Amino acid sequence: MKHKIACTHCGQDWIKRYQRRDTGEFFHLCPECESVWLEGQNTSEETELYLSEFMGTGDPSKDWEKILCAE
Repeated sequence: MKHKIACTHCGQDWIKRYQRRDTGEFFHLCPECESVWLEGQNTSEETELYLSEFMGTGDPSKDWEKILCAE
């Protein structure tokens, strides 16, 4: 992303680009509410996907260890 976009879900933080360590897949995430937008999705629209669902680890406390900020 070239400019800051406030989270359309919570409005409490900026949406940032991240990368999964396991698959290399890029995605967008609000660090505050953990809403996820897949690469190519419009980040100015609501999403129903959250980090724990996207990562599918079964252990949400470890999800942040498995991603890298790509900005």
